[in-house]
Amino acid sequence: MAQRENADRGIFLTTEINQEAYERVLPQIIKLRLKSSDPICLFIDSQGGSPDIAERIERQIRRPNQDGERCLLTTVCIRRSASAATDMLAAGDYAIAYQGAIIHCHGISLTRPELTVGDVPRVSANIRADNERFALRLATAVFRRVVFLSSMTQADDKQTLMKAVVSVPDAYHKSIREKLDKENQDLIDAAFSRQAKISALINHITTKLNPPYPDGLAFDAELLKNIVDYETTEHAAKTLEFSPDHILTIQEDFFQVKDYFSGEYKKLLEQEVLRHGLSFLEPDEGIAFDNIPKNDWPTKRKFLIDKVSPRLLPFWFLVVSLCRLLQEGEYYFSGREALWFGLVDEAIGTDLPSPRAYEKWKKEEALKAVALTTGQSPPSGQSPPSS
Repeated sequence: MAQRENADRGIFLTTEINQEAYERVLPQIIKLRLKSSDPICLFIDSQGGSPDIAERIERQIRRPNQDGERCLLTTVCIRRSASAATDMLAAGDYAIAYQGAIIHCHGISLTRPELTVGDVPRVSANIRADNERFALRLATAVFRRVVFLSSMTQADDKQTLMKAVVSVPDAYHKSIREKLDKENQDLIDAAFSRQAKISALINHITTKLNPPYPDGLAFDAELLKNIVDYETTEHAAKTLEFSPDHILTIQEDFFQVKDYFSGEYKKLLEQEVLRHGLSFLEPDEGIAFDNIPKNDWPTKRKFLIDKVSPRLLPFWFLVVSLCRLLQEGEYYFSGREALWFGLVDEAIGTDLPSPRAYEKWKKEEALKAVALTTGQSPPSGQSPPSS
């Protein structure tokens, strides 16, 4: 039910996302949430506004009732979404965009008429932290969508191909790049380049670290030293000194790699492994997983994480790299391109694959199988959705 527009359970957000908008939609949310636990459909036509208020609206929609029931959130971009409105669109349990819609992504902006030199480091750190938080939040939504897209193929062995595409992102790069406009081809190229760089850097640092460390400062110092060593090796043949751009690169590398080793990266990746992991087990691993007692969930969980995390890690790096770039620049997508970037699940008005179309096709195939076994004429169905 979350996969369809529903005006009867709809809320229309057509203004700037601010306190006034929050107060306007809050009574509607409460009435719909308490009337039924069916999905609530948020129709969006907004240039954005406050990310914090956008999150508050989402939390209100997903807040449980007295029986602990929660409403899923369907989001629909009917004409335009920008900034916080795009973050809200992508955060939907099922996100939809009309083909003619314009989806605009950019990082957090700050309007402050009076800013001293002393304020700059603190303000810069706060913006970086907020951009990082929203990039990782966006990555969790984008990841499940691009995994679905990577699995949509006519190949006989879909599971094997999906594992190959996700484990080696170059294949996905090639397949998605040709479907994009020129300016967004540059974006996906930059994301893949960043993914390769971060993967190589983490592999390099992992071999150099020697835990345990007495405190966080000692770990940070060792981490920074290894990043500088890596960047020195990378630039040794090109320059004899670090430019200001090189220093900024080292700083960005430090924050991103520290996020990975601090546990936030691994925590989010593990959540995605637990959602999608069964699709990435080899046949013998699937048998071993099934042989673990059903009530021994800790062992099942550890088995999935140990087996699947290394396979999904390159793709996870890719998605995080992409979402970081979306928080740094100015990017515009049609409904069609928003789907390829994982910002939405379905682009209405196109023939592109969607979970809704795929589930419809699977039901039709099941009805055909039943009809054939009973000697009835099978219903006419569609071909499987394909990218």
